[in-house]
Amino acid sequence: MYRYFSTFENTIFHLIRASGVYFPASATQEILDEFRPRLCPFNSSNISNTVQYLELFLPCCVKPEEADIGYKLWFDEFMTLWDVCHNACAWENHMMGIMASIAQYQMGNIDWEPYIPNMFVRFQRTLQLPVTFKQRQLGKQHKIDTYAMAVWIVCALNSKSDTAFFHLEKLMQSLESYYHPANTGRWTPKLRELLRQLSYFFVQRIHAERYKTTSWDFYVPDHYKLSDESIDRFVTILKPCIEQAMFSRMGSQDTSLALQYLASVRPNIIIPMTLDKLYSSMYSLTEPHKLTSSMMGVIAVGRYMVQGSRNNFPEGPTHVIPLLTELLPGIDPNDIRKSYVTFNFIVHFVNMIPLINSSEAFNYHDLTEEEHTVCEATAETISESALGSVVGVVLHQCSPEIFKNALKMMFNFVINKVMEVQVSGKMLAVCCHCFAKVNPKETLKLFIPYLCDTIEQLLCENPNIEKEEHIDDELLYNLLILSEVVHGRSELINYMDRLMDILDKTLHMACVSASQLASRMLELVMSSLTSIQPTEVRSSPVEYSTPIKDFLSVREWGKPQDINDLKISWYVPQKTEVDMVQKLLNKFLVPELERVESVLEPWAFNLQVSGSNTVTMPDGRNVRKVIVDTLHRVQKKLLEDNEGDTQSIKYIINILSFTGKSFHMAKKLLEDRLHQKKLHLRHVLIDRVMLQQEFRIESRNCSFTETHKKILLDLFELSVSRYSEVRIAAQARLFGIISYFPYSYSVLTEKIKEILQLDSEKHHEKFKGCLYILLGPKSAPIVTRHDWEFIREMWPLIIKSMPSEKPSIISLMSSITDTIHKYFPTIAIKLIIPENVLKAAYNLNKNSPVCNLSQFQHVIDKGEEYLISKSDKKKQAYEGALNSLLDAVEKGNLHWRYNSMTLSFLRDLVHFDIKYNPRIVKFFLEASINESISIRKTAMRVLVFIMIQNKPKFKKIEIDPFKFSNVKLSQSESRPGIRDDNKWLLYNNKTLPKTSDEWEKLRFIHDQYTGYYTWPKKLEVYDSPSRQETAAKRMNNLNDSNVEKLIKYLSLEEKKGHDQFNAYRFLTFKNLFKIFEDKLLPIFTPHLKRLVQEKQESNQRCAAEIISAIIRGSKHWEYDKVENLWKILIPILETAISNICNETQTDWALCITMGIESRDPNRCHWLLEFLLDDPLKDPTSFVACSRLHLLSIAISQQSWRNSEIYNRLIEYLRPHLSHPFQNIREKISSCLTIIFCKDIIFPDGNKTDGPRIEQFFEEILPKFNILYNTNLAKSISGEHNNFNGISDNSNMVVFESEEEKEAVIRLFKIVAKFVTTNMVRVNFSGRPEFFDLLSLAALLQNSEIDEELSNIATNLLVVLAQTMTVEKYIPCAIDAIKKVAKCPSWSARAVIADFLPIFIFYNMATINAQKAWGLEIQRIVLDLLEDVQPEVRMSAAKVLSGLLHCQFILEPSELLNKLKLKAKTKLRHKTQNINQKENVSNGSIRFRHAGILGLCAFVNAHPYDVPDFLPDIFEQIRPHLNDPQPIPATIRKTLGDFKRTHHDNWEKHKLKFTEEELSLLSDLTVPPSYYV
Repeated sequence: MYRYFSTFENTIFHLIRASGVYFPASATQEILDEFRPRLCPFNSSNISNTVQYLELFLPCCVKPEEADIGYKLWFDEFMTLWDVCHNACAWENHMMGIMASIAQYQMGNIDWEPYIPNMFVRFQRTLQLPVTFKQRQLGKQHKIDTYAMAVWIVCALNSKSDTAFFHLEKLMQSLESYYHPANTGRWTPKLRELLRQLSYFFVQRIHAERYKTTSWDFYVPDHYKLSDESIDRFVTILKPCIEQAMFSRMGSQDTSLALQYLASVRPNIIIPMTLDKLYSSMYSLTEPHKLTSSMMGVIAVGRYMVQGSRNNFPEGPTHVIPLLTELLPGIDPNDIRKSYVTFNFIVHFVNMIPLINSSEAFNYHDLTEEEHTVCEATAETISESALGSVVGVVLHQCSPEIFKNALKMMFNFVINKVMEVQVSGKMLAVCCHCFAKVNPKETLKLFIPYLCDTIEQLLCENPNIEKEEHIDDELLYNLLILSEVVHGRSELINYMDRLMDILDKTLHMACVSASQLASRMLELVMSSLTSIQPTEVRSSPVEYSTPIKDFLSVREWGKPQDINDLKISWYVPQKTEVDMVQKLLNKFLVPELERVESVLEPWAFNLQVSGSNTVTMPDGRNVRKVIVDTLHRVQKKLLEDNEGDTQSIKYIINILSFTGKSFHMAKKLLEDRLHQKKLHLRHVLIDRVMLQQEFRIESRNCSFTETHKKILLDLFELSVSRYSEVRIAAQARLFGIISYFPYSYSVLTEKIKEILQLDSEKHHEKFKGCLYILLGPKSAPIVTRHDWEFIREMWPLIIKSMPSEKPSIISLMSSITDTIHKYFPTIAIKLIIPENVLKAAYNLNKNSPVCNLSQFQHVIDKGEEYLISKSDKKKQAYEGALNSLLDAVEKGNLHWRYNSMTLSFLRDLVHFDIKYNPRIVKFFLEASINESISIRKTAMRVLVFIMIQNKPKFKKIEIDPFKFSNVKLSQSESRPGIRDDNKWLLYNNKTLPKTSDEWEKLRFIHDQYTGYYTWPKKLEVYDSPSRQETAAKRMNNLNDSNVEKLIKYLSLEEKKGHDQFNAYRFLTFKNLFKIFEDKLLPIFTPHLKRLVQEKQESNQRCAAEIISAIIRGSKHWEYDKVENLWKILIPILETAISNICNETQTDWALCITMGIESRDPNRCHWLLEFLLDDPLKDPTSFVACSRLHLLSIAISQQSWRNSEIYNRLIEYLRPHLSHPFQNIREKISSCLTIIFCKDIIFPDGNKTDGPRIEQFFEEILPKFNILYNTNLAKSISGEHNNFNGISDNSNMVVFESEEEKEAVIRLFKIVAKFVTTNMVRVNFSGRPEFFDLLSLAALLQNSEIDEELSNIATNLLVVLAQTMTVEKYIPCAIDAIKKVAKCPSWSARAVIADFLPIFIFYNMATINAQKAWGLEIQRIVLDLLEDVQPEVRMSAAKVLSGLLHCQFILEPSELLNKLKLKAKTKLRHKTQNINQKENVSNGSIRFRHAGILGLCAFVNAHPYDVPDFLPDIFEQIRPHLNDPQPIPATIRKTLGDFKRTHHDNWEKHKLKFTEEELSLLSDLTVPPSYYV
């Protein structure tokens, strides 16, 4: 009901986060007392909200001495909660936010060592990488913001411990290949962002530790600070990933920023790599993207590169001049992107380096070798193409000598060419403009006399040239150059006579192009003379004409400037310039204005240029006012005489356009994030100063004047023109003014009202334009403004306007309805300033400087009276709007679309301060049985609002939770779970409320969390039903026919297959029965009985909605009423379940869910006992399934309090765990998930009173062991293999009959499905008991007979592999993997080889934390590599390759040597003995194949690079191409993959090989020819 913008919540959250740094440590306990009782892990939405609030409010920025009253109160507890609920994805992100915040503010005060492995496991699984088992997704998405991940990782790093660095290194190694451009996917943006955030926060930390002034909000103890070695290591860890990411086609900005951040701390590591990339891609013809990406990378590190030895990279400047020269071919008209990046490259570097010839510097300065090289390079000639590309920046940075040479070259080029004026001529003119801007004196001296002479000569050649519409190209060309070169500031004064002569002759030429060029010249002359601007934007304040002995420019490269000492040279117009502008205005503007009469009045602002100098009309009148008034008359005349002259009208619009500049654009500068303190480059600071200057000028016109009003009204008149192009242009300008002056829309109210009352058919264009105006501006439409008086006048007029059947008007009217619904928030009516706010204001005033309130006392005294008066006016306007809309719709003469729109307006006007009046209530009650479905839908929503407005407030009473358990507060256990003090909350068949007295007891708590984690400081429960106030007694009788009609409409089918359970209907009836209790029950009961007997989908859905609402609405009924209710409902529900169909199963599930949501299970025991009564009794499997489904829904609502039900249910289900029907088995597995999901154990908590997973598996595992043996025996005989000499299965216990086996298979299906669902849905995941199923699942997943069995077993393996396994369960998992790896069935061994890398990837940090586990896994893989079955060996090779790629193998060089020896295993000679042949096959070939596979794994582990040891591997495998199969096939496949993955960078990679090795590689990869 409360309407607000979608951004409102986030705005509040950001405000709290920004304020959180000021929350005192003493508030921690209070915050914990408020939120800790809500930390029940069985309600995901509730605990998610709670952890989010804790993230917002918990004080993390506390002093070390305040730790005991701060974070120590909760840190260990929250980490324990997170470890216990390690599979919780709903609130994991918020918990990570808490930990990132505490890590940031308490750096060095918290020992993160025990938690680091688990944290990195969490990080890895949130990246959503394509690491899956059998290409199947887990179905559970874990999300952690990269911001929080990066903050925590950076803050956990320290020089004293290697743990965090070790795990970060392993993480980045495992991610490296995913940064490669070939491996893009949904994970790519997050990986790029992680790289950027890590780099950013690392630099921030270094800044805080070494350069930032010590402050209270960010302090790092000395023992925790990062050493130089740590910085080197961090940059080295991230470097390979950045290297791969540089060429990505997406997100280059993230990579560039990461390069910039890391280059600021270690340029000697990052810049050489970046330059190598650029040099290697510079001459590539086939991959232009690599060149542009490399250039962007070098731009990112450019600032640190040019600083040279000042920033630990002395050779950096030596690359600048060569690169600027060699990249000129990048200016390619056929490749716009490459040209743009090249321009950017040149501009960026030239901005940082003064272009001064320093080749003689060695005569005056002691130069380093690098400085000498740079000085020699500065003597090189700068090519014309470079000057033409980035002439503005280059010229600013040039020494006077170079500038004069360039100017001569440009002048000679201009005078010797005549170019067309549309493209090339314009580009040349822009270059000339830049010359004039940098050095106007020299430029104007050279250009203006020549251009004026040439133009005058061309004008004299034809005395009638002013009347010709097409003139000579040479004249246009010279005019174009002159129009751009007159940017000369005060230097223009010397040439004004000649320029004015040219203007006299060209401004009114018949040729439009010439006239426009002359206008451009006049505009630029006046702008140049009057604009306050800096005269130079050099990178150094030192004059570039300074002798080389006094100023060595190469030592100024990339040097930041002090913002307080910029030494900017300004041009400020003086009286001479202002007088000249006045002269121009009198000469050229006044004659134009005199053509139209005008009525002139004084205006607020004159055209002030600088100081007290202003420009006025000859008689002293205001220039702007005269222009506006004149245009007003011109517009009026045009509209009267020639409205079709749209071009002239658009000129007027452009002149009237109001330009409000945005001064809040992000600064596009490469900041020094390491040192900060505004150490920007000088040209950046000057640009910022200019922005501030422009802002000062714009800010003078801040008040809305009569002239603004006139402009607004003129634009409005044009905005409703009959010509669409005029309307569009005028509306754009109109919205600009309305956005700048927020309340200026009120000027238009009367005009809009006039148009809305016109005939929309006769005045179609005007009406259409008016509607567009109401819909704009887009961000804050006029029709939704926060003005009750405006709404009262406007909204009724909209719906009373004459209907039009034109599609455009229909569409606009629909847009108005949608816009109001989307953008119209709840506007305040009652204005109240609370007393505590006033008190805070008075306290604030006591601070210095103190404000003397005595001058405002009369305002303060009348403040409350003023608020009451304003509130009354708002209330009257609000009620007036409602009554006007209601009057219009009640008269019944509205068009049906406008009638529906009115109802939408009434719906959107709902307010929590003022209830709808009885007229509206009655109207919408009648509308709920209207024939129109759209009206009924709107009415149903409004009825919900009406119910909420009139809902009674139920009383609550504080109780002592310990009195029910006889446990004193001091004796109470503080750990989460079921305890003696909260057992009275549990569902108990012996203490169910079956009498009125028991029903009235204050022992029923309806929320799902209270009591589980801890008790709140103050526990309130609802008072007894008999003592609650009720409105039922005041209720009048309902009309039965109306109810029948309502039920008839509600049970109609709207759209087959798309209708769903309607929440608004549910809310309407819920509140209806909550307010009027059982008074309505007799009226609705017959209809419910009829609806459930019918099998039609819509009837069943209607019954489900109403029954759910009745159950929920009976929350505060007295016992007799509730008991009677269930006597009525139970038979109805029985009938409904009997008639349930597939389409309505979801509806009845929602009926149960919403009916008993947040209800004490003891208060709805009738329903629970009804559903528990032999749910599988129906002979029809579908009905039995439905009963089980509804039961599982019901008992999951108050899960931890239903232990007794779970115990009863598991006993009931035991005989059915091998049920023959698949659909029933699936429902039983869902029930098992709910039954066992509460088996969660806190380290110091009690075990659940409900069924235990451990006990359940103890019962079923013996059966599964027999099933394993049975299938193993069959598998061995079917595969005809002899694994490690074991073939005797006589001692195995197997099933005697096929029925027993099938029964246990069905049991396995249920249990496997339960485990799969459990690990995806619940907060904890891999239990050791679950891994006991691994061997059986591996054996059964390849079943060809039973597809369901194969699918379930595969899904089980998916969740076991891809779900996080906690540290204490890793040994159990490894043991289970070892068991399968030694299984006699080779198909199971092959499956475990596929399973193993996935399991390792999702638990890598945990496994890496224990060296023994890594070695054990390595042994398993190597054993599989020597398996008797080739398929297993091939799978094991893939595993080994992946482990090597992630650098999981601890001693890869040692392993490589072993594999080389194994590859040299001698093959036995052939003999006649068959057994010996088999031994050769199973022995020597197997071992040699294992060695070759291992060597190939090393090759495959490096798909994008060539390590030094790789060429030798090719030498090792070459002799084996003629070995028996499958060795040659393995080698050729590996080499084929190698060529494919290394093709893109082969020119670089082949340098790692000698000529002989390249020849060898060619022989290995090119198949032999069999033809001569």
